[in-house]
Amino acid sequence: MPKRLPKFVLSKDKLDEKLALLKQSPVPPPEPIAMCYSIALPSPEDQKTFSYICPLCGRKTTHSVDKWDILFQLDQIRDASQTLREKGLEIYLDDKNLCSNCCKPRYALGELFWRITIGERTHFVEIYDWENDYSILTSFLSARNKSDYDKLMLKLSGDLSRLEILLGKTNG
Repeated sequence: MPKRLPKFVLSKDKLDEKLALLKQSPVPPPEPIAMCYSIALPSPEDQKTFSYICPLCGRKTTHSVDKWDILFQLDQIRDASQTLREKGLEIYLDDKNLCSNCCKPRYALGELFWRITIGERTHFVEIYDWENDYSILTSFLSARNKSDYDKLMLKLSGDLSRLEILLGKTNG
């Protein structure tokens, strides 16, 4: 399948300008959170296997994953990256670590990354919570005025660290 390139790509300067505008928004006070729950491991009946056919080498790799694993959401992640490309960010899902043949030794089999190019620089960001990354980037790329930036700052609870990692400003 041919890559669908974005209609336009936001320049590094434009992204820096948007980030500077966001930093001018007020930081909301922290909200109290409750920690009155425990995390349960999935039961054996929830265990599933996932076969991945690598688009690069054609080999099949079988993964043992539970039903909540990110691997079942690959199509959604690819669709999200396409939507972000349409908003001007050159971003792709890098899923070669799902392949036992293509996975680089320094990475764990199954790690997923965003491949993001801004200007002449390409960087890779490990995916921990793709839906959160998508939400942050969508809000950031769509922000047009002070009210939009203020809402985003509220959504981020004043913590710009993940956005700055995604934009290649800091290492994750």
